[in-house]
Amino acid sequence: MEVAQAKEKSAELEEDLAEARKQMRRKEEEEEAAKEQVKAKANELERLAKLVDDLQQEKEILVAEVERLDHEYSRAMLDADHVRGAERHHVEGGRRRRKGEAEKGEWRARRN
Repeated sequence: MEVAQAKEKSAELEEDLAEARKQMRRKEEEEEAAKEQVKAKANELERLAKLVDDLQQEKEILVAEVERLDHEYSRAMLDADHVRGAERHHVEGGRRRRKGEAEKGEWRARRN
C-alpha cells in the first residue's frame, strides 16, 4: 500500500511540476512580450524625440523668416512714409508757389 501511495504522490508531484513548467513558460512569454513592448515604446520615444528636434529646427527657421519679413515690412513702411512726406512737400511747395505768384500778381496789380 505504501508503494501505491508513493506512486500516486509521485504522479501528483509530476502533474504539479508540469503545471509549474507551463506557468513558468507563460511568465517567460509574458516577460518577453513586455520586453518587446518596452523596446517598441523606446523606439517610438526616439522617433518622437527626433520629430521634436526637427520641429524645433523648423520653428527656428520660421522665426528667423518672420523676423526678416517684419524688418522688411518696417523698412517698406518707412520708405512709404518718406514717399508720402516727399509728395506732401511737393504738393505744399506747389501751393506756396502758386500762392506766391498770386500775391505777386496782386502786388503788381496794386502797383500799377
